[in-house]
Amino acid sequence: MAVALCFMVGCTSDEGLDPTLVIDISPADTTLYPRTNGLLSGLFDVGNDTYVRFSQGNLQYKPSTNQWRLAPNQYDRVGGRNNLISATCNRWVDLFAWGTSGCDSNLPAYYYAYSAGNNISLNPDLLSPTNLYDWGTYIAIPNAGDTSGWLQTLTSSQWYYLLNQRYLAREKRGVAQIEGVVGYMLIPDTWAMPDGVSFVPDTALSTDIDTNSVHPEPFVNVYTKQMWQKLESEGAVFLPYCGLRRGHNIIGIDRLGYYWSISHENIMQGLCKHVRINEKITANANWQTGMAIRLVHIEK
Repeated sequence: MAVALCFMVGCTSDEGLDPTLVIDISPADTTLYPRTNGLLSGLFDVGNDTYVRFSQGNLQYKPSTNQWRLAPNQYDRVGGRNNLISATCNRWVDLFAWGTSGCDSNLPAYYYAYSAGNNISLNPDLLSPTNLYDWGTYIAIPNAGDTSGWLQTLTSSQWYYLLNQRYLAREKRGVAQIEGVVGYMLIPDTWAMPDGVSFVPDTALSTDIDTNSVHPEPFVNVYTKQMWQKLESEGAVFLPYCGLRRGHNIIGIDRLGYYWSISHENIMQGLCKHVRINEKITANANWQTGMAIRLVHIEK
């Protein structure tokens, strides 16, 4: 198997990060795989006889116009410009506090305050029988069917099952770099390797990175846009390491793959659950922390 190597020096701290860093978000190229209602083709087992298809990119929001969308490409991420988040921000942002779907006026999508240990006051009427704090459940996203409920946010147990417990889970995951963006790649349950590209899973690396919170280097899965399109056409998913936001402070770009789940641990203490994809674990975090969101569609 041919392996492409990239001897780049990655960030080991946040020193020197350009606070205005942003990846140029280009129109989605759907020539190889025509997306339907914002969905990718790959099917993934998340446990309890539940299968999902991932949305085409991370959730994004423009506060000044109250617009939602899915990022055009899987490797798109806003980066340091998430520090501009406010009620009047006229740029797309993609790091959100937990539960900020817009269903609750006390938790607007542009919420950016942060103080350690601050609890979250949820409206029981918005939690049950349908949890409207779930971004996918509440929001009608124009480039994802424009219908509320079409997408959902994974639970913490579903994230964990996907990464660690589905059939051959470790053989179907690995760190990758696409157009200079670092993230994590997931292979669907049924997979055919396209011609002209390769994929090296975690299990093929000499270092066991299951407990490594920082990506290994040099990278082994390095793809151009054209190479990635071939992999995506067969259902591959890429989750950028977007970092996280505390207030207006952005840390961990290209190092931390923290994504919200819809699960919460202790609302009175303000603890909600997220997945640390770079570590393959789920954990608790202050609900005010800004994290990425990747929505899925549950297949019936």
